[in-house]
Parts: sequence; C-alpha cells; structure tokens
Amino acid sequence: MTQTETQTQQNPEAVLEGIKKKLGFVPNIYKEMIKSPAAFAVYVGGTRALEQHGTFKPDERQAVMLAVSAWNKCDYCASAHDLLAKASGLSSEDVAAARGGGEPDDARIKNLVRAARLILDKRGFLNEEDLRSLENAGIPRPQLYEIIAIVGLKTISNYLNHVNHTDIDLQFKA
Repeated sequence: MTQTETQTQQNPEAVLEGIKKKLGFVPNIYKEMIKSPAAFAVYVGGTRALEQHGTFKPDERQAVMLAVSAWNKCDYCASAHDLLAKASGLSSEDVAAARGGGEPDDARIKNLVRAARLILDKRGFLNEEDLRSLENAGIPRPQLYEIIAIVGLKTISNYLNHVNHTDIDLQFKA
C-alpha cells in the first residue's frame, strides 16, 4: 500500500484538503461521500489509480466519464465532467455530444464514448462481434477493461448523487 493510499484510509480529511488545494474548493459529492470512509477510499483510490496507471489521456478519460454520467442521468457528475472535459482540451461540441447522447466529431473520442455506451447498454455482455468491432476501432481489451473500471467508479458517484440529491456546486454550473 502506498503512502497516499494509507492516507486515504487513515486520514480522509487530508485527502479533502488536497482536493481543495487542487480545485480551490471541496465539491459537494466529497462532503457527502466522506460519511462512508470505505466508499470514499474506494472512489478516491480508484480515481487515483486511473490517473496514475490508466492508458487514457485526460480528455479521453473525461469523455468516458461524461458519457457514463449522462447515461446514468447524473446531472451532478455530468456537470462536473462537462467542465473538466473542456478544461482537459475536449471541444465544446464533443462535450455536448458525449453528454447529450450524440456522437463526438473526434474519431478517438467518438469510439471511446461508443464503447462506454455499448458496455452500459449491454451491461458488459459483449459478444465476439462487439469485441472485434471495438478492437477495429482502436480499443484493445486492456483499454476496454479500463473503460469498465471507469463505469464502475462513475456508477458509485452517480448513484451516491442520486441517493443524496447532491446540489451541483456553483463552480460546476455552466
């Protein structure tokens, strides 16, 4: 276990302070999620793992997170990832498409969004034709698994926001 992982489990308040330094505020989702140290550790640890060990560039990861949040009808996360996707360099048009159920213009982003939606639509029950199609679209099995990890993490945050009716932070409102 790394020092950061240990801090997350032993001192979640220190993690919140780091989030505040990075973003300039503590988002409402974290204020709620910290009520469950286990859920907080899973979410923060998973997010950190995707950032440190994932293969996707920040704009690609944000596009997948946005597509999942929109599919799950989580206005809170969709608002946050809308802003974060734009900040990572994704065009406003591609952000709107990923969020609104359309197809982004950027071919790579379009394929990642399609892959996320396919996984969600089929609840992971992809057949050989689906897998070949994804491979042909430049999404090999390891990246497919990474998308599944994003789906899992976003489902945690999306459902937490549904249960809590989390108010969207002013900073995330467009």
